[in-house]
Amino acid sequence: MEWPPSPKPASRAIYLSCGSSASTGLADASVDLVVTDPPFFDNVHYSELADFFFAWQQLGSSPFVGERSTTRHVEEVQDTSAEQFAAKLRAVFAECCRVLRDHGLLVFTYHHSRMDGWTSLADAVVGAGFSLVNCHPVKSEMSVAAPKSQAKEPIQLDVVMVCRKQTADIRKRSDTKIAFQRAVEHASSKASRLKECGLALSVNDRRVILISQFLVETCAGRSVEQLSDALLSTLTDLDLAAMRLLESQATQPTKQLERDENQLALLDKNKTKQPSKDTKRIATTVSYRRPSRRLHHRQATAEAKVRFNRRSE
Repeated sequence: MEWPPSPKPASRAIYLSCGSSASTGLADASVDLVVTDPPFFDNVHYSELADFFFAWQQLGSSPFVGERSTTRHVEEVQDTSAEQFAAKLRAVFAECCRVLRDHGLLVFTYHHSRMDGWTSLADAVVGAGFSLVNCHPVKSEMSVAAPKSQAKEPIQLDVVMVCRKQTADIRKRSDTKIAFQRAVEHASSKASRLKECGLALSVNDRRVILISQFLVETCAGRSVEQLSDALLSTLTDLDLAAMRLLESQATQPTKQLERDENQLALLDKNKTKQPSKDTKRIATTVSYRRPSRRLHHRQATAEAKVRFNRRSE
């Protein structure tokens, strides 16, 4: 079905359709804003849950039943395979890109605890011709649901992701390290605001905030493969930074942190000629430098000692 139909509809008419979002029938560059809520990869199996209502529809005459035995469909945007989920979501986003005007916005909500959930999302967004330009973490619904309340590190946040067409994104490609520093600073600020509202953020909540912000900072000027590589290569740093996201030092700019560390080390050297335990502790807590593989075990041991010392105090 083509839209608008003939004759021309009245002003502020509403177009309703039931079908695949990968093919809407809308004209090119005819929409200012797309707001949607796609499935969060394999978190909730909506189509399987819908079979419960499908069974009730079979009790009487219904245009939705016919000869079908299930609500499942090959075009549904949901899959346990990250590659297939990305491909299906990319097809929908590509249709959104086609119908949006040049300066239109695509806005959707998302969260996931696993990295493949984020890499598949990045694949779908960038592969469809969009660029992530902002993200806003908000409290999601049903935070007291049994699966969340029983989880060790539950996610109680959704992230509102804002996208523009790549041709409308005027930002230049940024260095991965600089993008990481910016992501930490912005994510720390957003996490602090949520904490001030009374939300107790789990580690996964903080990961969601930080990873979404990192995608925003690194998206411009990168292909699907380049963005995925930047995300995977920074995974260890993202995990470590997420655990420290609400510490007081984590909200300070990185250059200021390094300057403070150097000053503390200099003062301590003048007093004792040996680095103090406090200086070592601060350096371990706030450093965002990417450690080499040889130092991973040594750094993990040092952090475990710091946590033990803090509990003893």
